[in-house]
Amino acid sequence: SSSPRARSYMVKTRPAGTEGGHTFQLRLESQPGEPVRLSTSGLEALEGRSASLIVPSTGKSYDLRAGRTVEVEPKGEVSGLRLAVGTSQYVGKEARSALPEEMSLTSYPNPTSGQATVEYALPEARQVTLEVYDVLGRRVATLVDGKKRAGRHEASLQARKLPSGAYFGRLEAGGETRTQKITVVR
Repeated sequence: SSSPRARSYMVKTRPAGTEGGHTFQLRLESQPGEPVRLSTSGLEALEGRSASLIVPSTGKSYDLRAGRTVEVEPKGEVSGLRLAVGTSQYVGKEARSALPEEMSLTSYPNPTSGQATVEYALPEARQVTLEVYDVLGRRVATLVDGKKRAGRHEASLQARKLPSGAYFGRLEAGGETRTQKITVVR
């Protein structure tokens, strides 16, 4: 880690083995909101095996064999990471397991009086529209409109600009729709 206020360490050093590899649980502690850059060394000891860093909170995985520095945006002071080492098939399966199995939509804090975070998950890359409507069906905000990769995503809703009341977040992606009630209070 290149940040003096961030550190990572293994939660357990001897994971349960499965056919083809091992997955280590890691903890990353950092200042909230500060990106952390992680780099690796000594990978020649892997002797042809694959290694990926998996970030379950986003569904992203990073091939550590490429030798590049990985930048992680922690989701709070402590973030869970996974390090998968083994055959390319094993590591690929572990990376895919970090992706959400179905489309979902949530928001927090709810109720909100200021800025709300609207979080959504996609099992595969899709064209996405995320809009907010009032109870009369009028669109009051468009938060996302475009192609998004598989994984977990966030958008901000500036609720302080909206009158108190009930609103609905509507996520459309790949022919599926999810809605989430969002309450604004003053």
